Order: sequence, then C-alpha cells, then structure tokens
Amino acid sequence: MDSLIKLIPFSVVVALITLTVKKDNPQIALLISVSAVLVLLLALLQQMQTVSGFLEEIYRYSELSEDTFSPLLKIVGVSVVTGISSQLCRDANENALAYAAELLGVIAAVIIAIPLFTRVLSIIISLANI
Repeated sequence: MDSLIKLIPFSVVVALITLTVKKDNPQIALLISVSAVLVLLLALLQQMQTVSGFLEEIYRYSELSEDTFSPLLKIVGVSVVTGISSQLCRDANENALAYAAELLGVIAAVIIAIPLFTRVLSIIISLANI
C-alpha cells in the first residue's frame, strides 16, 4: 500500500514534465505519458495479489457460481483498460479514437454480461410461472 501511495507524487511529477515538454515536442510528451502509465500499471500489478485474495474471499462467502462472479471481474477489467485507453487517446488529441475505445469497451462489457442477463431473465420467467 505504501508503495502505491508513493507513486502519486511520481504521477504529478510526470504530468508536470509532460506539460513542459509538450510545448516544444508533443510527441515526446505523449511517449513520456504512455511510459509513465506503463510504470504505474506494472506497480499496480505487483499489488494485485492483495486484491485478488480479497476477491477470492468474497467469492467464497458470496456463494455465487463462477459463471456469475467471473463476468463481473471481467467487466471491471474491461472498464479499467477502456478508461486508460480512451484517456491516452485524448492525451494524443485523438477524440474520435477515444470515443471508439469507449464504445468498444461498452460493447465488450455487454457481450461479457449476456450470460448474466440470460440468467436473470430465466429467473424472472420462472418466478412469473409460479
């Protein structure tokens, strides 16, 4: 946890550097920004064991089937990747690509959620037939 908190000043410093460099060389500023995002994501991945253990506990206590729990985790992952991707596109002044990334993320989440929707619908239909 402490190592993640230490990365907050790192991100602020990188933001200040990219603002300074952006005036003269926007391409280099974008590369610095993308590199910093990769560093931050790698640091975050190292801390994912704590989150993973917590999610496993929730899964055990929730008594949800894997078919229900797994799509929820996948949707969270898609949301994170989509958010980072669209923001990087915006940083590169590619708003159309950012929107496309967001749209792709939404469609991917809906596709992942189809089995959940189907399950909920079948439960509603079975309750209505009582």
